Amino acid sequence: MSLEKLLEKIRDDAEKKSAEIILAAEKKAQEILSLAKAKKEAAKKKIIEQESARIKQESKGKEALLQIEGRKKLLARKQEILETVYQK
Repeated sequence: MSLEKLLEKIRDDAEKKSAEIILAAEKKAQEILSLAKAKKEAAKKKIIEQESARIKQESKGKEALLQIEGRKKLLARKQEILETVYQK
């Protein structure tokens, strides 16, 4: 085998091997990217669920306060009526 053919074969083998390495690196990078995206989505979903639960809890608290305020007003009105009735 001549020196030129040997060099050409070495170059071809090197190009082939480098292409394989690049392909493997790209595949690994895609796997890492996919995993990162999945983790990001999971974290995003968790945050949304937590915020939703917090908002729901706040809403229930505000609803309870409104009910208490309504009952207080109703009781105050009943008290006024009773005082009016018993004063006469």
